[in-house]
Amino acid sequence: DRCREMLDNIPDFNTLFDRKTPEEVGRMLDEWLEGESTDNSTGVEKYSASESGDQVKAAFDALLQQSA
Repeated sequence: DRCREMLDNIPDFNTLFDRKTPEEVGRMLDEWLEGESTDNSTGVEKYSASESGDQVKAAFDALLQQSA
């Protein structure tokens, strides 16, 4: 009975999310790769090739030191 109740309460995912066309997804990906995304995600740090990933390396080094 509990399984039937859970199955009956699964939301319709087609109504929860906007379906994007392949062109829209491609455009979103291109914008993100170019750094022009309007998404203001927190917790995401981007770096340019000129920084050589120093901030990312420092973060990994700090994480490794904490686990040692």
